[in-house]
Amino acid sequence: WTQNVGVRNRLLDMAVWSEGGTNHTQYGTLAWPGTIPAWGPTETALAATVLPQWVTEINGTWTNKFDIKRDQCRSTDAQCCRYKTRCSVSFVQVAVKGSGIVLAANNARSNAGVWSLGDTRAGMPPHEFGHHLGNPDEYAGGVGIDASVNTDGATAGIDANSIMGANMTTVKRRHYNTICKHMAAMVSTQFSKTYNYDAVPVV
Repeated sequence: WTQNVGVRNRLLDMAVWSEGGTNHTQYGTLAWPGTIPAWGPTETALAATVLPQWVTEINGTWTNKFDIKRDQCRSTDAQCCRYKTRCSVSFVQVAVKGSGIVLAANNARSNAGVWSLGDTRAGMPPHEFGHHLGNPDEYAGGVGIDASVNTDGATAGIDANSIMGANMTTVKRRHYNTICKHMAAMVSTQFSKTYNYDAVPVV
């Protein structure tokens, strides 16, 4: 996170922040007027309270909900070619915004690139984390909806009761697709084996 995020433009729904005295905006090239203050004791204390809670929520939501299994496995042993999943999130203070997350000390609605410390919606941190795993929104009007998805509780890419849906609740098998692809890529790179992997229920 960048500690000097000081304001969010509610009209344009994007973050603005200062890096070394130069103002930046999340989208476009808008020149934000005035000085953006650095975080003070109140913002620092808020981060110290909220961030551990976010870590707990994200790790708990995404850990051990599904296993990753090689789909070509022919063993009768249910544990064969199966890998547990564990989510381990941490937040690190940085001086310059990169491609990761920027935290804003306000009550604005969060998005994948800006998580507002005052955004107290249940499920928000695991939902936004899901975007960083390559998952699109699954609610009407969301970003990148995949209308071809009609399984696992989704209809035309909409699933209100998924972690990526309006209620931001349950992680589904499809939400591990990117993890499965990366698993296959790592095995290919390290062992020169071509396997495919799927998310499967925990046994």
